[in-house]
Amino acid sequence: MRVPLTLFLLMWLTACADTEKEYVQLPAMPVPAELLADCEIPPVPDPMTWGDSLELNERLMTSVENCNRDKRAIRKIESLR
Repeated sequence: MRVPLTLFLLMWLTACADTEKEYVQLPAMPVPAELLADCEIPPVPDPMTWGDSLELNERLMTSVENCNRDKRAIRKIESLR
């Protein structure tokens, strides 16, 4: 009983020894269009008061944060390629 089992295991192991790996190129995943859109620039009020300046700074910082989020998403997509 041991001999047939040993021969079977030996043939089974040697049969897998000469398998070849074949690498397949996948098409590149396109970057979504919403990530490539221009960053929105809020309008500058004319005339500008101190309060308007603070609101403009807040809107500009929000725009920069959104652009940075888009760039992080693009870098993540590029790293997966």
